[in-house]
Amino acid sequence: MRSRLHLALPLLCAGMMSAAQGSNLTSLDKLSQNITSQKQDTISTTVNDSESGADYFLTLASRTDFEALAARSDQPGAQSIREVKYLIMDVNTDNPKLYFFNTERYPYHYAFASEGLGYSGTLSEFNSTTYFHDDRAHLAGSILAHDHYSSEAGVDGLYTVQFWPVDPVTPELTDKAYKMIAEQMTFARDQIRYYPASDVQLDIYDNNLAFFESAEVPVIKSEQLFANIDFSILNQGQGYGRLRVINPGDPVPSVSDVVIYTYIPNDLAHVAGIITDSPQTPLSHINLKAKQNNTPNAYMRDAVNDPQVAPLIGELVKYEVTGDGIVLTAATQDEVDTWLESVRPDPQTPLSDLTVTEPALLSELGNGDWVRFGAKAANVAELANALKDLESEYGHQMVPRGYAVPFSMYNEYMSLPRCQELEEDDFGNLVPDGKYRALCDEDRATTVRNTDSSALSVSLLDQAEPITLAAGSQDMELVLDNANGLVLFMRDVTNDRWLLNPLPFTDAVLSASGSSEYRELAVNYLRENDKKTVTFSGNTDFELEIFVLALWQVEANLAITQTKDLPEDYFVERSYYQQIADIMADENFQASPDVRDAKLDDFRKEVKKGEVTAQMHEKLEAMRLFWDPQGAPFSKNIRLRSSTNNEDLAGFNGAGLYESNTHKPDEGDIADSVKKVWASLWTHRAFEERRFYRIDHFKTYMGVLVHESYGDEQANGVAVTKNIYDANWEGYYVNVQYGEISVTNPEPIITSEGEVSSVPDEFLLAHLLAGDDPYNPDHWWWAQQYIRHSNVETVYDQPVMTENVLTEAETVQLRRAMQAIQGHFKPVYDGDRSFAMDIEFKITATDDGSRGHLEVKQARPWID
Repeated sequence: MRSRLHLALPLLCAGMMSAAQGSNLTSLDKLSQNITSQKQDTISTTVNDSESGADYFLTLASRTDFEALAARSDQPGAQSIREVKYLIMDVNTDNPKLYFFNTERYPYHYAFASEGLGYSGTLSEFNSTTYFHDDRAHLAGSILAHDHYSSEAGVDGLYTVQFWPVDPVTPELTDKAYKMIAEQMTFARDQIRYYPASDVQLDIYDNNLAFFESAEVPVIKSEQLFANIDFSILNQGQGYGRLRVINPGDPVPSVSDVVIYTYIPNDLAHVAGIITDSPQTPLSHINLKAKQNNTPNAYMRDAVNDPQVAPLIGELVKYEVTGDGIVLTAATQDEVDTWLESVRPDPQTPLSDLTVTEPALLSELGNGDWVRFGAKAANVAELANALKDLESEYGHQMVPRGYAVPFSMYNEYMSLPRCQELEEDDFGNLVPDGKYRALCDEDRATTVRNTDSSALSVSLLDQAEPITLAAGSQDMELVLDNANGLVLFMRDVTNDRWLLNPLPFTDAVLSASGSSEYRELAVNYLRENDKKTVTFSGNTDFELEIFVLALWQVEANLAITQTKDLPEDYFVERSYYQQIADIMADENFQASPDVRDAKLDDFRKEVKKGEVTAQMHEKLEAMRLFWDPQGAPFSKNIRLRSSTNNEDLAGFNGAGLYESNTHKPDEGDIADSVKKVWASLWTHRAFEERRFYRIDHFKTYMGVLVHESYGDEQANGVAVTKNIYDANWEGYYVNVQYGEISVTNPEPIITSEGEVSSVPDEFLLAHLLAGDDPYNPDHWWWAQQYIRHSNVETVYDQPVMTENVLTEAETVQLRRAMQAIQGHFKPVYDGDRSFAMDIEFKITATDDGSRGHLEVKQARPWID
């Protein structure tokens, strides 16, 4: 049986909020106020037909009846799903009565009982007779319409019967409720399933399989339910653009495209709307970016063949994601342009402070240092303050220790004047490399001595074309190989004179060697076997023309060596800032996302190869002594992570925009890895994001968070420190996966079913009332509600070691860490009631195969 977090069973809530949420005492007080208000405003009716405005129905004869009573609800794994709540009165008698009631009008079961049915008991009396007891008088629950469920068995659309997550409803009561609902919900009898929504109810089901089978109660678990959903809402909204299908390797989409991704991209451009035909989770990088940018985002299986979608591919569209699904309609170019302009903000400049010039220990920093080191580094530093008590209690490190590299070092690196270096061309000559990477050296060469060779095939009737050398040639040397039978003439073109001394270069008239002068040039000649050489010592102030004539067929080679001044552009100094400014000024760069992608890729390669100053090198190398105090040879792997003034901020998380890397002990200078992080400020996705938001590229700075890398993680995950499905009730939403398989960008894996997309453990931890006394802290318990389970079977070539990705103890520790993080950071950010933090965590690797420990490696404000 699956290892689970076991919970105490009593729970109660004011008539059951939803089948997924928890509460706190403040919420309960507000609940009582809401009910009192409803008593004053609600007119009680007891109609049981389908006329509009009914309080309840005794029978649901059609989908129209269901929708007349339904309210929209966010549930774990399903946003904006239709929910109808039900109440079975006198469930412990032979004459129970089932009511499907107006859930929009009565969000709480007690409100319906008291106002809709005239129940005269108090809230406490209602709760004590409706929840948690085997001999209860009443039974409360919900029916959820999973309209986008589609199974291979041919079931399209499903209705799940659910109870309050930590209500330990007995198998007998579950059977009774299911059969009454199936009997009175006549239009969908074959589509109704019991759904055990939490570990409490899953344990009851698993321990009573024989009963459920004999009672013929159809049951569906979360992994079956959500694996067969062919559509899900990730982020509601609307956008305008051209509807494009994007396959791997296709041209980069733009902000004026509504895209259908046939895969989950790791590198996501800013677009007008998103549809993926692979499932996403709310914490995927795609959805985090969609939330940040208010981009409509949905999963739709086989979207390209959907009859609503296919006819509009390639056309301008208005794309809406609503609670009912997606809406695609034709649009005009004016509508697209008007929408795009309306959603772009005014130009903005990120805050920064460049006064700190040295890397700093994280232990010396806090959240307020984000303007100097970036929000990621500052928040990791602040995490140590948030979790120090838990670290002491658990006896292990829960937050990385290390350094942060300030913005000023990036700015200095990008501002340094850079010059070209000399490189050998294909002929072995030194030429400027065209790369402005090296720091400019005042003593660098101003001239080069290069050789140009020409293969000659000449005869008496087929003479070689003359070779012209410009004025200014220095210390020139002409070498003619295989010269027997050749005549060499030279002419001063500028002064229209033939160089007659030495005489023409022929076997008959030339001695073995000789010299002369011409226009203050020392001219020397030498004949050795079939090689003939002429040298000019000094600078020519004239254009020289060289003729090679043949007395018979000769295959020869003429090599001309001379000292040349380097071109003027060799001495131009260009910082990386100047280089990228020139790139950005190009019209093609401005007009085409593909050109921008290619040019930015080239520029990042240059930034990675640039030279650092000796002082900068020394500062960066000194950081390594924190982990290897003895110095070289180094033994620790060091993780370097992006930390800008344009990410991990309230309202802008920048998820997935930049890049991190690991520096291994044998990889040389750590500056090389720091430069990789600096270069990632200029990824195409980051550039497009800043471009859309009109953020000044040259006032966006890259810091670097530096800490030890622990190798093969046993698990990695992301989480939000609130109940993302209903913020009224305390809770935490978690995605976690085995090993280092990405949670935020799912990747293909090999399983017993072949190659599939990886799926993480996805669950909600909800703090729910589990007893009769809401003011008794012991009556509040944590429920774990799984949405999906990981489909990973092997990790690091070994079978997975745990049934769930996290052990029960790790789940508890993670929950306590999230509580501490939420409590610490909310006042730091002056957060309101909806405030939460988005965190990344891992279970560390060990050398001996034992279980590692929990470590939180990132925290940033969550964007709803």
